[in-house]
Amino acid sequence: LVIARLQVRLLFYRLGTLQPVPRDELAFLFWSDTPDATARRNLTQLLSHLRRALPDKDLLVTTQLHVHLDPRRVWSDVAAFRERVVHQGGRRSGALREAVELYRGPLVAGVSAPDHAEWESWLTGERQALEHRYLDALATLVHDATARGAYEEGIQLARRYLAVDELAEEMHRHLIELHVARGDRSAALEQYEQCVAILERELGVAADARSEWMR
Repeated sequence: LVIARLQVRLLFYRLGTLQPVPRDELAFLFWSDTPDATARRNLTQLLSHLRRALPDKDLLVTTQLHVHLDPRRVWSDVAAFRERVVHQGGRRSGALREAVELYRGPLVAGVSAPDHAEWESWLTGERQALEHRYLDALATLVHDATARGAYEEGIQLARRYLAVDELAEEMHRHLIELHVARGDRSAALEQYEQCVAILERELGVAADARSEWMR
């Protein structure tokens, strides 16, 4: 088996959740069309290559059934992000602010593995799930900022949301309302016109009437 550097990277990213991953799942991600015994043997060799690539071989923890990176010695932005977006309690808003600062765009942007269809499918799902959580966090913070009268903060958060999902008409509406609340109707009108242009260009539909957005 020839171990590609890309495979080592893909395995490292999969383990970046810092949760134990079943060996069978990893073998399937890389060798879905290979007999089970061969896939498991290939995985053992791939894990050996990953162990040598790490600064400390003991960072990789393996058992007969699972593989994971030692969470006591490895920090993962993905794991930290997930921990904060599910945080409950009195500092919910603070945890969400930390989470949105951790988000850096699509997971392992620019990396693909067309020869590993199952891994590509897993990665697509992870990217979508993380983006959804990021947008949910931003939406919650926009509403929180609006309720506190922190309009400028809300504007910046809404813009970050629209930078990822420019078709989110409801967030365009929130942004317009925040501009109006600040007394900047010129910026509100500009945002409305931008929303109309985006929706017409991408979806061929018009936004709601201006009078309903800016009353």
